[in-house]
Amino acid sequence: MKPEDINKMLFVSTSADYGDKYVEHLLEQYKVYIASAERISDRRQKSNDFFLALNTALVALLGFVATKASPVTISWLLTVAPIAGATMCYLWYRIIQSHKNLNDAKYRVLHAIESRLPMALYDTEWEVLGRGKDTSKYWAFTHIELLVPWIFIAIYTVLFSVSVGIIPIDHRAVCPDAYGQDDAGSAAYLASTDKWTNDFFDHHPDADMTDWAQARRQFWIDNHCTAALERYEQAKAGKADPKVMEAVNKVIQEELGRQSTTE
Repeated sequence: MKPEDINKMLFVSTSADYGDKYVEHLLEQYKVYIASAERISDRRQKSNDFFLALNTALVALLGFVATKASPVTISWLLTVAPIAGATMCYLWYRIIQSHKNLNDAKYRVLHAIESRLPMALYDTEWEVLGRGKDTSKYWAFTHIELLVPWIFIAIYTVLFSVSVGIIPIDHRAVCPDAYGQDDAGSAAYLASTDKWTNDFFDHHPDADMTDWAQARRQFWIDNHCTAALERYEQAKAGKADPKVMEAVNKVIQEELGRQSTTE
């Protein structure tokens, strides 16, 4: 909207038509409007504080849970939480943009009111600062505000990409507790055991079955694999599922055979 259009809409009567209190009431309305513009800025700051704290807490929580939870739980969280976080950040971005547009409109109205007053303070200040076009004089804070939600969206995008495999990561150490008790003999579990066994003997070519068992148990302890340790104690007591033990022993024997062949 052009300044002349704003003036035409804003000033619905002249001082001659309005009466003696025209200037007094104009100043009162000017003060009220300045206060409303300041309240918009306050609301925007509170909104930014809220969303910044919320996203920081969510990212910190994901980092904390990643050190405590099982791989399956982590994978689930890294799929769901980034979607929720990115959605929240987009809403945050839209709120900032809305506040910016509202403030821009309010200051255009203030500039129009100042055209009827002795001094145009806000308009002169804006002109001195290059009207937001000269970054050497003034870099609008809103430009920085609008970047922050997109930074968090980028973080959530990376986390989501990792969870769905778009960005591959090394799953070298997968705790057996990531698999349900009924899945302890599944192909995925055996493949994980196979990989761990391969890595172990690659790094310890002179190791034997005793070394493997000790290292595997220590790995379970270090990674808080409670269910795996319970199955270990059951195996020692002769109570383990024979089919599971047979499958695991087969993996181990195949790796030992591979090692002996390469020597």
